[in-house]
Amino acid sequence: MLLFLVKHTRPDIANLVCKLSKALGSPSPAAYKGLLRLLKFVLDTRNLAIKIEPKPFDDGCEWEMICFSDSNFAGDKELRISVAGFILYVMGVPVSWKSKGMKSVTLSSSEAEFVALSVMQ
Repeated sequence: MLLFLVKHTRPDIANLVCKLSKALGSPSPAAYKGLLRLLKFVLDTRNLAIKIEPKPFDDGCEWEMICFSDSNFAGDKELRISVAGFILYVMGVPVSWKSKGMKSVTLSSSEAEFVALSVMQ
């Protein structure tokens, strides 16, 4: 159920769902508490959504594409790797997004940002 939400409507919970999936083999009380917290968050924010409504297309206006990228420095405490992500908007509508752990180890937050820009495809 949570993976369906991540894929179709709720990319904002992807990281937590990934961490909870790692705990499926031997769940702990902390993982159960995290699951309950995630379910409460999803229920409390069910009326919030990504709106798929394009901006008004004016005469002479060209297509507008905006991409945001971000990463964190060694965000995964177990593996000490950075997690990077991006979201692409076309005419104000989110059309693509992705989040993944980097395969290389970075030594600073600015290096993690540069690596995130180069490897997110």
